[in-house]
Amino acid sequence: MKKWLLLVVTAVVLIGCTSSNSEQGERIQPVQLEEGDATNIPDWLFDSFRQKFSQPDEIKKESITLVYLRMDRKNRAPEIAAFLTTSHMEGWFVLYAEENGAYREVYAKGEPVYGLQVHGAVDHMISFVSGLGGSGVQKNNYHLIKYTKQGYKEVWNGVAYDVLANGPPPLHKKFGTFFIDEHTGTLYYKQTAYNYNEDFEHVSSTKETSQVYHYDEEKDVFIPSS
Repeated sequence: MKKWLLLVVTAVVLIGCTSSNSEQGERIQPVQLEEGDATNIPDWLFDSFRQKFSQPDEIKKESITLVYLRMDRKNRAPEIAAFLTTSHMEGWFVLYAEENGAYREVYAKGEPVYGLQVHGAVDHMISFVSGLGGSGVQKNNYHLIKYTKQGYKEVWNGVAYDVLANGPPPLHKKFGTFFIDEHTGTLYYKQTAYNYNEDFEHVSSTKETSQVYHYDEEKDVFIPSS
């Protein structure tokens, strides 16, 4: 039975060990970040995040979540993925990689982030859930990031959570899940949609859809399988 990943509301809080550069290269498995612990957040990363927000003085180190990865095995230093959400309208996910002895930003998305997940046992990929919402409308998407011959890029995205609770009917809720088979590299996506005529107490219709994707080595993206 396939194990589906559901990352819709609850943020997965992960962080890696930061004892030294050599230890970072080996100890890449994430561990739980203790609440209020700011000692693992590098100053350069903290400064990078502060510059992205509309109220930088309100950003605290202990509010940032990060995880160390191994996406490009040719690089001795691990990548660092970090995110911070301050409201339903503002947040950032940023991926950093080391080049010439210093970390630089290689991917960023400016949206509230609601969770992340590391995929793969050897060459990591990372997915995160982000989206905007308000006044009865919310749409969160999965974003899957991979190191490719073109560099670090988003290789797939799909709906994680989509709700329309205001306005004329039909209203709806949509929930998406996905799973990557580590043996074949195939990505399986499944979505369940609920439609409502008047309110969320009475479902008028339900629809389940699924899609299989394979990785296109030339385009460096996941594409639907025929």
